[in-house]
Amino acid sequence: MATILVDYENVSALDGLKGVEYLNENDTLIVFYSQCCEKIRAEYIDMIEKSRCEFKAYKLVHTGKNALDFYIAAECGFLGSCGEKQKGI
Repeated sequence: MATILVDYENVSALDGLKGVEYLNENDTLIVFYSQCCEKIRAEYIDMIEKSRCEFKAYKLVHTGKNALDFYIAAECGFLGSCGEKQKGI
């Protein structure tokens, strides 16, 4: 079981979601994005759906320098405090 958090602003121009074909139903993929990069390539969406992993996407409400980093840090703290029992919430 893996939980993967992605700062999509940093990887959207690259192959940032390369490897999603290795996800499975026990994994969680969380993508953080803003108005700067709102589109994920259809091929990645198809692979994510086929993997049956838990997929979450969070669009930033407030943007600014390092905003995504703060959102990701907060999510890491939340996940760390909850442990595996919170999967699916």
